[in-house]
Amino acid sequence: MGAWLYGCVPERLGVSFVATASASRVREAADGRLPAAALGVAVAPVLAAQGGYFPTSWGWSGLLLAWAAVMGALLRPVSRPSRLELVFVGSLAAFAAWQAASSIWGPATAAGLEAERTFVYVAAALALLTLVGREHVRFLLAGILAGVAIVCVYSLLTRLFPNGFNSVNTWSGARLSTPVGYWNGLGIVAGIGVLLALGFAARSAAPVARAASGAAVPLLVMTLYFTFSRGAWLSTFAGLVVLFAVDRSRIRLALVVTPLALIAALVAWESSRAAALTHVGRSLSAATHDGHRLAAVVLVAVILSGYTAYIAGRLSVPEQVERAAPWAGLALVALAIVAVLALYGAPWTVARHGYDSFTRATPNQTANLNSRLFSLSNNGRLGAWRVALHAFEAHPIGGLGAGGFEQYWDAHRKTNLVIRDAHNLYLETLAETGIVGMLILGAALLAPLAAFRRARKEPLAAFALAGYTAFLVEAAVDWDWELSGVTLVGLLCGGALLVAARGERPAGRWRALPIAVGSAVGLLALGGLIGNLSLSSSAKAAHSGHWSAAASDARRARFFAPWSAQPWEALGHAQLGLGQKANALLSYRKAVAKDPQNAQLWVEFATVEHGPARWKAFSQAIALDPLDDSIRQTVQQLLAAGAKP
Repeated sequence: MGAWLYGCVPERLGVSFVATASASRVREAADGRLPAAALGVAVAPVLAAQGGYFPTSWGWSGLLLAWAAVMGALLRPVSRPSRLELVFVGSLAAFAAWQAASSIWGPATAAGLEAERTFVYVAAALALLTLVGREHVRFLLAGILAGVAIVCVYSLLTRLFPNGFNSVNTWSGARLSTPVGYWNGLGIVAGIGVLLALGFAARSAAPVARAASGAAVPLLVMTLYFTFSRGAWLSTFAGLVVLFAVDRSRIRLALVVTPLALIAALVAWESSRAAALTHVGRSLSAATHDGHRLAAVVLVAVILSGYTAYIAGRLSVPEQVERAAPWAGLALVALAIVAVLALYGAPWTVARHGYDSFTRATPNQTANLNSRLFSLSNNGRLGAWRVALHAFEAHPIGGLGAGGFEQYWDAHRKTNLVIRDAHNLYLETLAETGIVGMLILGAALLAPLAAFRRARKEPLAAFALAGYTAFLVEAAVDWDWELSGVTLVGLLCGGALLVAARGERPAGRWRALPIAVGSAVGLLALGGLIGNLSLSSSAKAAHSGHWSAAASDARRARFFAPWSAQPWEALGHAQLGLGQKANALLSYRKAVAKDPQNAQLWVEFATVEHGPARWKAFSQAIALDPLDDSIRQTVQQLLAAGAKP
């Protein structure tokens, strides 16, 4: 018996030790790794909800992120935020407050919606403070990569197997946008994913992680390709340039990136040859045939790319290669310059052709979507940028008011082109919120860049910087800020730099900051969510002819969004359906009073009004949007129906 006990006690102690160690690892994962990774993966559902473009998605994402921030501050050990983190969070919160305040001199409805969206970004910044520790930055970036990969793989499947996704992606030979809803938004998300995947393929110590990241590269590149987004491609290349400029192990990086880039380039080239997937007007059966053939190519590329990343991480760089690499790089750059000059002529000739191509309003319209990638046409952006600059010159301090660009464009545009945003975050911010708003937002966006010097000790910091740079560059040529899912991907990459540069001092009284601000943001998000859901329910009820329910939902929305004209507009529509024309007229008057620069509201008001007031309302609508032919057509229809002028 004694001998048995002597033999068993060490075994039991060993089992106990293993169990204790396992429990410790589980607690560590729950305390640090899982929350950080979950925050990164959270971008996937927002991207899948039409890129987070619509207000209801802001309510859900803002509420959940704020709740996560508060719970993290209450339940987890929290480090004291650095000054740059406070600048990041504080500037985003101040920008949202300035947007809301701009409703005093600008369009109240649009300003409220803009502030609602920005509070989502404030909630994400707070969640970074409480959920991600300095030692868990890689898990945050891994979560972002996983979320982006999930969205991009689904998107790519709709292109390779179009016959299996007719309900969500009816084939028309269009640019790939599912499920984000906007091809350029999907393109920059895929581009950031490529940069992060290269980071894990080059820096991860785990062979499985290297292989999985390498395997993701051709999938992400193919998704990026089928968006045919020139801005996303240029932004991704800008991120690559920054990556090689700041990374301290460039030779090692090139050893991994070069073979993966070659495989991805071959996949992109093969994708360009799939005529039914790259040309407008091809049949669904032809697209299905080409998609299935290309899927086999992708499968081979995924296996090859994963194996390449797996073995590249095990290779050492010979000293001779390290000495020869800079010269080889210079030779490649010189060769590229010579090739460009040989193809396109002297530098001044290239510059002239580039300028002519860029100033062309729209690219040459052809059935071949591949040709878009070789056009520098601004596609109407120059006109929007000029109008934004004109608005800033007219209102330099406070701007037009958040969300006011669309109405200003309608009043000052020179073409019939319908534009809601300036396709440039920085010019639009100047136009809508003035120099004050631009300084506030600029402080938030520059904080992660300022943190990079201290964050360089994190192996993946250069790749986070590359992804964040790609987002900032793309924001200069498109309206990614309005796609909250896309912006969350970019801001979380920037936030990773802030966390990596953080010290490890206990939070102390600073713990109250995310609790207080997170609770306030959560309440604002909840109110916005209820209001937007009520508006959506009112519209659905009206569409089904349930006018009483539509009116009730509109009144609920009015309670939660008293500054907005939308509930009054919805209520007026429901009252018309109920035959309460006098009440509807009062509701439309309220809506117009809250948003007097909205031409469509004046049209709706005019169709209910009578006598001279009706034609005065139509005149106001035409003055606000002179090039909208539909307003004049409505007037003509009323006159044809016997209405007296």
